[in-house]
Order: sequence, then C-alpha cells, then structure tokens
Amino acid sequence: MGFISHTYQPPREVLIDLSFLGIEHQVKISVAPEFNQRITEQVYKPLFGLGEDENLSPFPPGWVFSCFASLRSYFKLHQPQLWQTFKNRLSITSDKEYTILADPWLHVILPLLPSDDQAMLIELGKQAFKDDFGFDSAGFWLPETAVSFETLALLVQEGYEFVVLRDDQLKLFGEKSRNPNFAQIGELKVLIGNKSLGKAISFNPETTTNADRFAQELANSDNPYRIGISDTEFYGHHGPGRDQFLLRALKTSFKDQQLNLLNVRYGLMAELTQAEVNDGTSWSCDHQLGRWTGKCNCGNNGPPSEAIINERNRLYLGLTANNHEINELLDEKCFGWRNHFIKLILPLRDLILSGQDFVRPFWKNGLASGLDEQQLLLLLAKLETLIGFTSCGWFFGEVNSPEVAIPQSMLDGSTDLLKTK
Repeated sequence: MGFISHTYQPPREVLIDLSFLGIEHQVKISVAPEFNQRITEQVYKPLFGLGEDENLSPFPPGWVFSCFASLRSYFKLHQPQLWQTFKNRLSITSDKEYTILADPWLHVILPLLPSDDQAMLIELGKQAFKDDFGFDSAGFWLPETAVSFETLALLVQEGYEFVVLRDDQLKLFGEKSRNPNFAQIGELKVLIGNKSLGKAISFNPETTTNADRFAQELANSDNPYRIGISDTEFYGHHGPGRDQFLLRALKTSFKDQQLNLLNVRYGLMAELTQAEVNDGTSWSCDHQLGRWTGKCNCGNNGPPSEAIINERNRLYLGLTANNHEINELLDEKCFGWRNHFIKLILPLRDLILSGQDFVRPFWKNGLASGLDEQQLLLLLAKLETLIGFTSCGWFFGEVNSPEVAIPQSMLDGSTDLLKTK
C-alpha cells in the first residue's frame, strides 16, 4: 500500500530581455506567482519540512514523489530553509533513489516533441537533478504521465530503471506476478498507480477524511491495485488538512492494519508481469494527447468552448512550426548545438525559471564557448519555444486564464527571434 504524488508548479515568472544588446526583444510572463508561496504554506512546509516534532526525520516509507525542476528553483531562491531541510531529509531517507523521481526539466508533453528534443530534455533534467541532490534517481516522472514507445526507449538509453504510469495506460499479458503494482516493458520497469484510487483521493472528500478508516477499507478490499496516484498539491491545497491524512496513513494507519508499505526497490526485484504501454496516453487526457493539440474537449471544469479548443490548436501548431524551423536552422548553423544548449542552460536554470535576468550571463558564457550572436539568438528562440510547450498552458478554461500567457508569450517571442535569422 502506498502513495505516488507529483509535486509541481509551472515556471510562474520568466524574463528574456535583449535590450542590453540594443535589440528590441522582451518576453515576460507572470502567472499568478503568489500561488507558490500560498501552496508552500499549505502543502510543502507540512510535508517536506521538519514535521510535527521539529526533529529532522527521513521521509516515511510507502511514499514516492516527484519534485519538479521549476519548483526546486523556486525553493532555492525563495524558500532556502525549506530547501535545505528537504534535501537533508532526503539524504537520510532509505532508498532515496527510489523515493524521489527525476524529470525532464520542463513540464512538456514529451511524445509531442521530436525524439532528439526529448532526449535533450531528459539529459538536461538528469543533470539538473544530480546537481540539486547529489545522486541519480532510479525513476522518472513523465509530465502528465504522457507516454509513447519512443519516450520509454529514450529513458532506457539514459539509464533509468523505472517509470511511473497509471494502470489504464498499460496492457498486461502473460503470467501475472504476485505483486500487481509493478510491470515490465522491455528493459524498463513500471510502478503502477491505480486510477480509481487516485480519483477517489483527489475528487471524493469522504475518501480522505479519516486515515484509519481509509487503511481499514484498503485492507478489506479485494482490489490488488492499492497505490494511489495524485498531485501532491491535493494534500493541503485542494484538500485542506489532507497533509495530515497522508502522514497519518503512512506513519500509523497502514501499520495498525498490518499492511505492507510500498517498497519500490524490493518490488522491482521480483519477477514482473510483462506489459505493453498504451501509446500516446496520459493521466489527464483520454484522447491520444489531444488536450495539447486542440483535438479533444478535455477540460478541468467541463468541456471547453470551441473557441478555446481552436486556440489550443493554434498555439500547438504555431509552436510546433517554430520548433521545426529552429531545429533546422541550428542543425545548419551550429554543430553540436544540443550539447551547447544543455551547458548554457544548466548553470542558469534557477534564474530562467524564476523570472530573473539570465540573458546577460547566457550571452557572456555563449560567446566564451565560441558561439556567435546568430547562434545564441537561435538558442534563445529554442528555449522560448520549449518553455511555450509547458503543459499547463493548455489547461485554461477561459481565453483570459493566466496560464495561456505561457504558450502565447513564448510563441510570440520565438517568432520575433526567428525574424533575425
């Protein structure tokens, strides 16, 4: 029994300003930045901080979570004490490599990008994670759990041992293992989150009002899939007080019911059920990733209007066209540009994702590495385009929702830079 939780906030502030070069180009977004502080008080401090007894303790077994790169950048710059406590707790947590999940630095729908772009972001995310924590994670969180055959193959190439998916994203076949919470897809293993349990946790308040009752009902259930999967922000933000539910369930209630807590390292060592992935699926769209291409009516609060669906499609097609053109130009003008991109972005990542002025050091470092002005402008256009693909830009329910500023601003910005080619 256990929980998988995805801890993420988008890059709420980004500033790209070339005025110091005499170039009239400024891209600036501000997406409700006050939310990070609010959710920190409601969720991150209770779950990642010192805890009730104010003594440093490891994270409880049975809990697997991500902490996405954009949120780590916020912690480092604006919550340094919480960040240090979080790292200290993780360092003393048994099997920490199997507790916290790595990510591709930007929260983009990987299967919608060209393979080389996916590989670049996965490598950048791996290096950023190791810089932040001092070790490599064995597992990987796919943004929106959006998956494809190609993406899984890239994770294998990068050395990841397992990925998190939801049970409805898999086809199981052959002899089933005794531990139904894990499966095997080729060389990669899967930790399986249960859709029905996750939805009950996230959307049925009665499910999480009493941790002891929750554990008892799980113990008496015939359902073998008992790993709840949800956003971490539910535990205290969307569900007030549910941070205490989660901690009690893990520390007390499961033990009282004599339930075995999730142990990922042990589970992955078993003979696992063979599986195939349902290609082009995610946990937030049932229509072959159509939510991010403007080809379905998925919405947070009911189906969006036709105008919003058309807007999603316009933004996706615009960013995709710019991305294709930028890739072709960089392939022509900048040999090994993806390695340059990673080396330039990695030391500046916290400034980039927190609205700081990063372009001056970006420019200085790029020139020092032998790149010219045109190459650097194209690399900035590449960065803008990739940030534009941030998944929550497609979750807006209204045209004037603040999240739409991410794809729209970055589309405008990369289009502007392409004029300088």
